[in-house]
Amino acid sequence: MASVRNIANHNRTVVCTIHSPSESVFRLFDSLILLALGRQTYFGSVGEAVDYFARPPIGWHMAPGKNPADFVMEASQGLLRWGGTQPHTGPLPALSRTG
Repeated sequence: MASVRNIANHNRTVVCTIHSPSESVFRLFDSLILLALGRQTYFGSVGEAVDYFARPPIGWHMAPGKNPADFVMEASQGLLRWGGTQPHTGPLPALSRTG
């Protein structure tokens, strides 16, 4: 990942998909796009992603010690309960597909 970061530092655009990054790898990215059910759920700074999901009306707060990459993925996919940090069994109503 250091090589990828080096390329980006030289004014190049780098697009990556990464599965389950560690917190240190997650923090190497500048911007983040999260998708769930084919829809964009977040686009913005990596550093602002956790706060985005904590603000109303979502209100999800990351548990102490949790990997922020795991948290934003779970939040994006609707795997947390409204207003909490515990796992949820289904997608958010706003993201679920009908018919």
